[in-house]
Amino acid sequence: MPGPVSIEDNLAVQDLLGRYCWYVDENKADEWADLYTEDGIFEGAGPTPAQGREALKMIPAGVWAGGQG
Repeated sequence: MPGPVSIEDNLAVQDLLGRYCWYVDENKADEWADLYTEDGIFEGAGPTPAQGREALKMIPAGVWAGGQG
């Protein structure tokens, strides 16, 4: 079993999660998509996953429009 997580790693994960939520709340699509790899996938916002930065950029706007992405 791995050892404890370092304080630095713990803070980095908390920061990432905070930015993830903040960017959606502020409708910052470019910044939100940049949290993912170039071929990143977001599932659960519609019938098909959003894959790639351009598709990911549409998720925050969809949330703001009252949809799920």
